[in-house]
Amino acid sequence: MAIAIRWVNHASFVFECGDVRLLTDPWLFGSAFHNGWDLLCKTHFDVSEFADISHIWFSHEHPDHFSPPVLKEIPEEIRSGITVIFQETDDKKVVSYCMALGFTVQELANHGWYELTPECRVMCGKVPFFDSWLLLEAIHSSEEMIRILNANDCVVDGEAIASDIFNYTGTVDLLLTQFSYAIWEGNPDEVERRRASAAEKLERVRLQIETFQPAYTIPFASFIYFSHEENFYCNDSINTVRDAHSFIRQETASQPVVLYPEERWVVGSIHESEASLQKYDQDYDLGKKPLRKSEPVAVDQLALHAQDYIERMTDKNSPLLIRIMSMPVFGYFQTLKFYLTDLRKTVEFDMRDGLQMKSKSDDESKSEMSESHIMLSSESLAYIFQNDWGFDTLTVNGRFQASQANYKRMMKALFLGPLNNTGRYLRPKTFFEPAFILRALSKLRKLG
Repeated sequence: MAIAIRWVNHASFVFECGDVRLLTDPWLFGSAFHNGWDLLCKTHFDVSEFADISHIWFSHEHPDHFSPPVLKEIPEEIRSGITVIFQETDDKKVVSYCMALGFTVQELANHGWYELTPECRVMCGKVPFFDSWLLLEAIHSSEEMIRILNANDCVVDGEAIASDIFNYTGTVDLLLTQFSYAIWEGNPDEVERRRASAAEKLERVRLQIETFQPAYTIPFASFIYFSHEENFYCNDSINTVRDAHSFIRQETASQPVVLYPEERWVVGSIHESEASLQKYDQDYDLGKKPLRKSEPVAVDQLALHAQDYIERMTDKNSPLLIRIMSMPVFGYFQTLKFYLTDLRKTVEFDMRDGLQMKSKSDDESKSEMSESHIMLSSESLAYIFQNDWGFDTLTVNGRFQASQANYKRMMKALFLGPLNNTGRYLRPKTFFEPAFILRALSKLRKLG
């Protein structure tokens, strides 16, 4: 029974093991992160091919891994024959969504084995914050055990977390891991910051290879480009898959394997990546890629969205704690001044007064633009107010500009939505939850 990988796109592949056809993180088409990302190359996996899939695993809820538009495209008569496997969560959002669409669903206990067949089993492990890895273990045709670790974009950025995962996985035969940055890394002129981030991602690859000692490594989960006219500059320092391939080959003891959509590789067989690399070289000609544009949202409509946001936040969270944390000594929920790049207007927002027009003429707005805390489109601001995950999406898609100090100010003013989106709330007991404490410490460390 040969164990094979059929490549789909980005972080998606089909793991073939006997009767098992396990598909990971199927994002096949369309944009992600509010029109901020697009796939680097075309997917050739058609939705009709889901008829051959036995299982789907989602690593986490981000739209480049868990894509509702893709799931809705799967014919209804096929869905019941597919088992979705997903980490256990408190909010059950992903599980409930998939069940409502007609999929069979199996939640995976943290660090527990789940048998797919007598010859094949998987283990899912959680990492901060709400991502997960998957260990696939199967008996190969030679009766030897093959172990594959899908680390996707889990943040394995230090020896402590790498060692913690290793305690459950041990050494593996094949590692799949992210190879480039995929969040906002500064304004257009901060090129060195993005170069440093790209280099740091390759160092993470090195750390994982040194820890898990895979014979083979597939660089993946970075086959995207920043595809909006507001964030296209973010592509200037990304690692290409050729960069990752060269780094793994030259700097580690693992053999890199690069696969192009529709390519199939039997794990452990001889593989030559150059043909795939040449195809990707053409895909990285980003100047030929289409760019997405914003649709303006009127200021009066923004004000309504802002008011809805305030009511939603005060309903889900403790108004008393919001007021206390708004005090200058704590520095949360301070007034934010936004320059709306598409409307050429400046507005102010806080949890007490909502959204207020600051500039009433173009001349006034031009003079205030340099004093604003954040520059973004009205569409992006509306998205933040309309969706609990909106601010997190903005930090990923990079459709804004801000100094580091003002980015910190914005995060401290708008963190409630992302907090609530993960099933946690600003209430007295929240401060004693381990996950909240870990997330808060991590955010503070990154903000410096």
